[in-house]
Amino acid sequence: MKKIVFFVIVSVIVSIILTGCIEKESVKTGSIEWKNYEEGMDSAYSNEKPVIIDFYADWCEPCKKMDEQLYTNEDIIKKAENFIMIKVNADENRELAINYGIQYLPTVIFLKNGSELFRITGYDYTKPEDSIQNFLNAMNQAIKGEGMKEDFSFLTLDGKKHNLSDYRGKVVIVDFMATWCYPCKMEMQELEKVLNNYGEDIVIISISVDSDDNSDKIKNTFSSYINKWVFGLDKYGVNQKYMITSIPTLYIFNQEGEVAYHHKGLTYANELINEIDKLM
Repeated sequence: MKKIVFFVIVSVIVSIILTGCIEKESVKTGSIEWKNYEEGMDSAYSNEKPVIIDFYADWCEPCKKMDEQLYTNEDIIKKAENFIMIKVNADENRELAINYGIQYLPTVIFLKNGSELFRITGYDYTKPEDSIQNFLNAMNQAIKGEGMKEDFSFLTLDGKKHNLSDYRGKVVIVDFMATWCYPCKMEMQELEKVLNNYGEDIVIISISVDSDDNSDKIKNTFSSYINKWVFGLDKYGVNQKYMITSIPTLYIFNQEGEVAYHHKGLTYANELINEIDKLM
């Protein structure tokens, strides 16, 4: 009799434990299924899903925050089921990172049918809710096979607020610079050559990302170019949006406002002309 009672008690305890495990399992959050590059690209070709490639490094703090905040979000996890999700350690796969033109980490590239739609550079972990929503918007665009239309605001030297979207319909070169930067002055010479090649078919915007710069400083420093294209000041966080860590840094946006090219450091006119010719 005692053995029977003991067996019943043990059975009840085991049942409680198992029930607890089952309940815990039922509310367990999902996770993203990450693939390596070769496996992921093979899978993408076979099932025609869009692809997300996340380039990261072990030392990269924003990369870690992205893993902790963004890739654990339930909406992101659910939306990721529509993609082939690939993670690439940029340090261990340097040749691949070079081939994709990775200059900053993290960089997330969205592909559809083997072609790049757009990329997101950097991760603002100080505003996780905004970063998550922006990423969800990007995922929706990629699912539809559409490029990401970029926009930002800046202040022109006459104190007026302008937006990148004001120049839709034209190829736009955005030159991030500062008055103290000698290579930025050299870049101006290259930009003038590009302008002479295309005339009014393109727009050039040089934006100072140095908070100490002002309109007078810019006018005095770049007096030879000030009336040839648009100059402005970063008063709305465009520096943070594009993670500008060195200057000059150039971005080319196509007629729809999508990023077509970007490069940090001095960029020569012939390279810019080659890239713009692809868009014309």
